[in-house]
Amino acid sequence: MFYELLVLALLLPTLWFRGWTPQALGLPWQARDTGLGVALLAACLVATYPLHLLNDSVAAEVNPSMDAMVAGPLSVGVVVLVSLLNPIFEEVFVCAYVIRALERRHSPVFAVNVSVAIRASYHLYQGPVGTIGIIVVGLILGWWVARTGRLWPAIVAHAGLDLLGLMVYA
Repeated sequence: MFYELLVLALLLPTLWFRGWTPQALGLPWQARDTGLGVALLAACLVATYPLHLLNDSVAAEVNPSMDAMVAGPLSVGVVVLVSLLNPIFEEVFVCAYVIRALERRHSPVFAVNVSVAIRASYHLYQGPVGTIGIIVVGLILGWWVARTGRLWPAIVAHAGLDLLGLMVYA
């Protein structure tokens, strides 16, 4: 979490000075963004549900449990903070920035796939089944951002996923 705060503090001004305004990243908030984010969250949950069933039947050696990665119980405040900060960080940089920058020279399909590959690369610790789930979510959120240019619904959906995943540790 400290790393993400530091990178946000350093990169946001850099993006701003290079002409990446909140509008260019799809950040201006609209009233309907929360509802759209909940709909995206539902789409992600439905699309990844079969993977959750598969994950329950796969040996721990193949797909590690998150329990080993969490150092004891987390406070509700920490869970909420992480569930808000992480999606903002990931969706601004890995989704909006990567997709918008690549769309200048490549197709939206290429841009979304590069974004998904980057996202998947730093979630490999979740094992093969978890990584496939990350790819599915990345495709849904990346497609949304590429298609609409709206980032907040993706942030809301990602925050919901993180909140659901981390509340077990609170």
